Amino acid sequence: MPRQDDYAVLESEFRRIGTSGYEAFRQLSNLNAPKDHQIADGESVNISFDVIKTLRLVRSLPDGAGVQAFVEGFVKEFASRRPRPPGAGPGALGA
Repeated sequence: MPRQDDYAVLESEFRRIGTSGYEAFRQLSNLNAPKDHQIADGESVNISFDVIKTLRLVRSLPDGAGVQAFVEGFVKEFASRRPRPPGAGPGALGA
């Protein structure tokens, strides 16, 4: 089970790659959001994830890699191989 410190370390690693945890998970969530209901900046994001595995992924990225590198790495590492939902939008990343 993750400790509270793990979340702080994860956020610091997101900053190291040039983004925030909020922005990273917002962009990730928008990959499967309907085109007409993308999560706008400032809206709530609700996502479940393995903190330790995600921390390992973010630590593997180079400094300044950016949010797109995180999203691509997360999808490659953790996403199911099912087709995207009908009407899923490209999100702000255009993925």
